[in-house]
Amino acid sequence: FFLQEYIIYYFFAVISALLVFIWFYTHHRCRLRRNTNEAAASKTADALTMSVAVFFVELFFVIADWIGFYNIGTTRARIQLIDVSRVASLLALFYFFVLVLKKYRKIQEQYEEDREEIYNIPLTPDNIFQDLSLDPFKYYQRILVFVSQYILFTIYYSEFLDIVYNIKTQGIDTFEISRGNSWQGWIYYATATLIMMIYVTNNGFSKSFKDSTSFWGTVMAFHWDPKNESPYSNRLLITALLFFDTTVNIQMTIVIVVIVPFILSFGEEPVNFVLNLVAVLYIVELDDFPPAQHKPDPVYLHDGTSEPDDRTQEDEDVFNEHPER
Repeated sequence: FFLQEYIIYYFFAVISALLVFIWFYTHHRCRLRRNTNEAAASKTADALTMSVAVFFVELFFVIADWIGFYNIGTTRARIQLIDVSRVASLLALFYFFVLVLKKYRKIQEQYEEDREEIYNIPLTPDNIFQDLSLDPFKYYQRILVFVSQYILFTIYYSEFLDIVYNIKTQGIDTFEISRGNSWQGWIYYATATLIMMIYVTNNGFSKSFKDSTSFWGTVMAFHWDPKNESPYSNRLLITALLFFDTTVNIQMTIVIVVIVPFILSFGEEPVNFVLNLVAVLYIVELDDFPPAQHKPDPVYLHDGTSEPDDRTQEDEDVFNEHPER
């Protein structure tokens, strides 16, 4: 067990170095040839790097699945997808908190006037867990959303464990992907991999990841700043929101992206493939802001609330009469 985890860690170390190279190369080419600005170049590099990362992880598991069991000394081992997903999510979570701590320390090292200027800048939340309003009803809604996502994820993950267990009981030494589903399962696996590559690109996972580290680093710096004297109860509630956010949008999301192609390769009917794919994406998007709310209200650190809606009844009437506006 430990040997195969070491191999997976080594693989991710190599892939991480390669992805860093791809990011810097893409960023440099965009700035040099296309004469794009920093934000656009970073966005392009992020999108390409994330899609390539998904491809490399799935390719790694295909190769490991083809190799099957191998011997290291007297130890007989096999790379399992459950270990790949676990290591990937833990490494991402570790990197997230490193960046949060880096942002926190950077703000804390500023002069008091500079820190106050940073705290006065409104923050844009990326999901409902980053809405720092501690209104009891809103907090209750966030807890319901998190519990619902966790239960749905657990149900889906248990299906994955059942598949793995059934394969183990059969004593299969070769391919586990699409076992008993022939070429149709491989088509499902390849299609699901492509969709996951598109998902992490269109969903802006890398941008959301970086924005979240900046968001939570600033929030932690503000509430743990002795000058602000944030109540202990507020700190505890905000820490719980941080736990909800990282659990759903880092750990769950990465695990789902990694295991979805494998699970869907066992689908029997094309319609079930489509339905299962849509359902699993719904799990990780349940905490997103409603589509109608194109831009969430900014979060003001000093009062811990969102900007109130100043739309009047007259504005509502005009909007209802002319919704195209």
